[in-house]
This record gives sequence, C-alpha cells and structure tokens, in this order.
Amino acid sequence: MTARTEPAGGTAWSAPLTEAQIGLLLVQRSVTARHLYNVPVEIELDPALADSTLRAALSDVVAVQPALRMGLRPAPQPHAVLHVPPSPEDLPLAEAVVEGDFGRRRDEVVRELAATEFQLTDPPLFRAVHLRSAAGDRRVLALVVHHTVFDGFSLQPLVKDLNAALCGELDVARLRPARERALRRELSAQCE
Repeated sequence: MTARTEPAGGTAWSAPLTEAQIGLLLVQRSVTARHLYNVPVEIELDPALADSTLRAALSDVVAVQPALRMGLRPAPQPHAVLHVPPSPEDLPLAEAVVEGDFGRRRDEVVRELAATEFQLTDPPLFRAVHLRSAAGDRRVLALVVHHTVFDGFSLQPLVKDLNAALCGELDVARLRPARERALRRELSAQCE
C-alpha cells in the first residue's frame, strides 16, 4: 500500500470534456432522477479479509484509476478536473456488520447506493459499503459508480486492480502517473 503526500482535495490537472461527457453533464443537470446513470456493483470478498486491508487496497485502486477522481465542471467552459487521491480515511467507504439475513441487507444497501445523487463536480464519483456478516462467513464490497467513470462492462479493470491491491501487487508509483497521462491524452484527443 502506498502513502499519499498530496493534500486531500487538491487538483492534479484539467482537460476538455468529450461530447459524451458534455451530454451526460447536461442530462445530469436537467433530470430530476439524478441517479439514472449510476452503475451499482457488488464484489464478493474473502471472509478472512481484514477491514483495514480493504480500505488501504481501495485507496490504492482510487489512486491508479484516475476516472474515479475526475469531476466534471460546466463553467467557464465544460472541462474535467482530476483530483489527487483521497487518503484512505477520506474514501467514501462505510463499513457495516450484518446481523441476521446477510442477503437481504446486502440487497438493501445496493438499492440505497444505486439511489445516490452524485454531484459531478465533486469527486470521487463512487460510494461504497463494506458489509461483513457477524458470523464472519460473508464479506461483500457494494459500490455505486457514476456512468461518467465507467459502464457496467468496464468493471473488470477495477476488479483486477482491487485483487492486485489486496494481494499487495498493485504498483501505484508506476501506474498512477502513467494512467493519469493516458487519460489526459485520451480526453484531449477526443476533443480535437
């Protein structure tokens, strides 16, 4: 796991928005059901996993997945702003021990998360709840991500990075700058 040296909430860079992002920004501002573009996800975890290990691993994933830290700003011209990674303590991650029916509570949490109304200007654009059974035999990471980050088909890279981070194999120092540069290049190229 990697220590952070940047101040929480700082900005790394900004870039122009793609046409698709501008469209999502306009729709988000005009609809009353602001949760329409949320992607709810649940990831089964090893029941033996320590709570602190998950928080640190998720922090590393957020560091190497810049889209999770990108906000969309409408003015003065529509643009994306990449924020520095939050500290593990500042992640939008809640933790809960479930007494009783784990499946029912998991389903409730996923529905609650799916109803999240994101402010696209205020990343990170995900929310998560780490659920574990009181008996210690179940553990799930339930999360919701806004569609500006990825769609349901793009979940695999997040899961792959989370698995690598949980195993201590995610090279944050190498991946973070490379992926931030790649995202900026991609945004700039799509706007030319």
